[in-house]
Amino acid sequence: MSGGPTHSSRGTGRHAAATYAVAAVVTAAVLAALAAAFCFALAAALQQREAGRADGYGVADPRLLWKLAHRPLWLAGIAADVLSAVLHVVALSWGSIALVQPLGVTGLLFAIPLMAALRRQRVRVSDLLAAVVVLAGLAVLLSLFPAARQTQVAHQPVVLAVIALTVLLAAGAVGVAYLNPGRPRALALAAGAGTSFGVTAVLARALLELVGQTNRGGLIATAGLG
Repeated sequence: MSGGPTHSSRGTGRHAAATYAVAAVVTAAVLAALAAAFCFALAAALQQREAGRADGYGVADPRLLWKLAHRPLWLAGIAADVLSAVLHVVALSWGSIALVQPLGVTGLLFAIPLMAALRRQRVRVSDLLAAVVVLAGLAVLLSLFPAARQTQVAHQPVVLAVIALTVLLAAGAVGVAYLNPGRPRALALAAGAGTSFGVTAVLARALLELVGQTNRGGLIATAGLG
């Protein structure tokens, strides 16, 4: 009879340890996603500052990129972009798309004070209100989506079709931006970039899932041979 309580306490202990491990992984994913968002915001702020100073060039003018490539702050922005991508992949390896992707919106919250600092201006009240709205929307979005890490990987034709469609949409956005200056140009390029970024994140998560399945399959095969 004495074995019952001991067995129950061990089961409770294992459950608590598993719960703690899951919480630790989710926390790590959130921190990595927030760090990625900050680096992305920093890159955007630096590159927007330098691009705004390069006058006299069109959207698809190669000379614009060549000129920007010789500016230290633009190159620093590229480095921040690379670091952001690495951190985003790390976050996706620990958390689900539904958890990680919405946190990327926090990049806007980081970008507002960063842009103000680079311009040596105060943060406007309208920007602060926009940040509050973004935070509220983010909280609602995170509460609606599950945080499960399981991913159903699509078949290769579906993946190729998604990639092709994304390339077409991005090319269309560049075309619209080329023909429409001002705010429509910014909106078109932002839409193209946002779509590409979202699809890239989904593909990265699917790739990580495939790698995980391959590793698990290898371990099972090894155990079977043993």
